Amino acid sequence: MANDPIRYCVECGAQLNGATENLVRLCHRCHMRLHRCKPPVACSVDGCNGRAKCKGYCEKHWIRFHKYGNPLLWKRNQYDAVREHP
Repeated sequence: MANDPIRYCVECGAQLNGATENLVRLCHRCHMRLHRCKPPVACSVDGCNGRAKCKGYCEKHWIRFHKYGNPLLWKRNQYDAVREHP
Protein backbone atom coordinates (compact mmCIF):
# COMPACT_ATOMS: atom_id res chain seq x y z
CA MET A 1 0.00 0.00 0.00
CA ALA A 2 2.93 2.32 0.47
CA ASN A 3 3.54 2.48 -3.31
CA ASP A 4 -0.13 3.07 -4.21
CA PRO A 5 -0.92 6.54 -5.57
CA ILE A 6 -3.06 8.85 -3.46
CA ARG A 7 -6.68 8.59 -4.54
CA TYR A 8 -9.30 11.32 -4.35
CA CYS A 9 -13.09 11.37 -4.25
CA VAL A 10 -14.56 11.97 -7.71
CA GLU A 11 -17.38 14.11 -6.24
CA CYS A 12 -15.75 16.47 -3.75
CA GLY A 13 -12.00 15.92 -4.22
CA ALA A 14 -11.34 14.76 -0.64
CA GLN A 15 -8.47 12.31 -0.12
CA LEU A 16 -9.65 8.70 0.27
CA ASN A 17 -8.49 6.39 3.02
CA GLY A 18 -6.09 4.53 0.72
CA ALA A 19 -8.30 1.49 0.01
CA THR A 20 -7.41 0.35 -3.52
CA GLU A 21 -10.50 -1.86 -3.72
CA ASN A 22 -12.73 1.23 -3.71
CA LEU A 23 -14.09 0.98 -7.26
CA VAL A 24 -16.23 4.11 -7.36
CA ARG A 25 -13.72 6.22 -5.47
CA LEU A 26 -16.09 8.16 -3.24
CA CYS A 27 -15.27 9.43 0.21
CA HIS A 28 -17.54 8.32 3.05
CA ARG A 29 -19.41 11.64 3.19
CA CYS A 30 -20.25 11.62 -0.55
CA HIS A 31 -21.18 7.93 -0.43
CA MET A 32 -23.63 8.54 2.41
CA ARG A 33 -25.07 11.59 0.64
CA LEU A 34 -25.73 9.58 -2.52
CA HIS A 35 -27.26 6.60 -0.68
CA ARG A 36 -29.22 8.50 1.95
CA CYS A 37 -32.58 6.91 2.73
CA LYS A 38 -35.54 8.57 1.10
CA PRO A 39 -38.66 9.46 3.09
CA PRO A 40 -41.29 6.70 3.13
CA VAL A 41 -43.97 6.83 0.44
CA ALA A 42 -47.52 5.57 0.97
CA CYS A 43 -48.99 2.77 -1.14
CA SER A 44 -50.77 4.04 -4.27
CA VAL A 45 -53.87 1.86 -3.69
CA ASP A 46 -56.78 3.90 -2.28
CA GLY A 47 -57.43 3.17 1.39
CA CYS A 48 -54.10 1.39 1.99
CA ASN A 49 -51.76 2.88 4.61
CA GLY A 50 -48.78 0.61 3.86
CA ARG A 51 -45.32 1.86 2.86
CA ALA A 52 -44.58 1.60 -0.85
CA LYS A 53 -41.76 -0.82 -1.66
CA CYS A 54 -41.92 -1.36 -5.42
CA LYS A 55 -43.72 0.44 -8.27
CA GLY A 56 -45.72 2.49 -5.76
CA TYR A 57 -47.29 -0.55 -4.07
CA CYS A 58 -46.82 -1.90 -0.55
CA GLU A 59 -45.62 -5.49 -0.26
CA LYS A 60 -49.16 -6.94 -0.09
CA HIS A 61 -50.39 -5.13 -3.21
CA TRP A 62 -47.13 -5.73 -5.09
CA ILE A 63 -47.48 -9.49 -4.57
CA ARG A 64 -51.08 -9.35 -5.82
CA PHE A 65 -50.01 -7.30 -8.85
CA HIS A 66 -47.18 -9.74 -9.58
CA LYS A 67 -49.41 -12.83 -9.25
CA TYR A 68 -52.64 -11.65 -10.86
CA GLY A 69 -51.73 -8.51 -12.83
CA ASN A 70 -53.98 -6.34 -10.67
CA PRO A 71 -53.23 -5.19 -7.09
CA LEU A 72 -56.92 -5.46 -6.14
CA LEU A 73 -57.37 -9.15 -7.07
CA TRP A 74 -56.90 -11.81 -4.39
CA LYS A 75 -57.76 -15.36 -3.35
CA ARG A 76 -58.74 -16.50 0.13
CA ASN A 77 -57.11 -19.92 -0.40
CA GLN A 78 -55.97 -22.17 -3.24
CA TYR A 79 -59.48 -23.55 -3.85
CA ASP A 80 -61.20 -20.16 -3.95
CA ALA A 81 -61.69 -18.23 -7.22
CA VAL A 82 -59.79 -15.01 -7.83
CA ARG A 83 -61.92 -12.01 -6.90
CA GLU A 84 -61.60 -8.27 -6.55
CA HIS A 85 -61.02 -6.77 -3.14
CA PRO A 86 -64.08 -4.92 -1.79
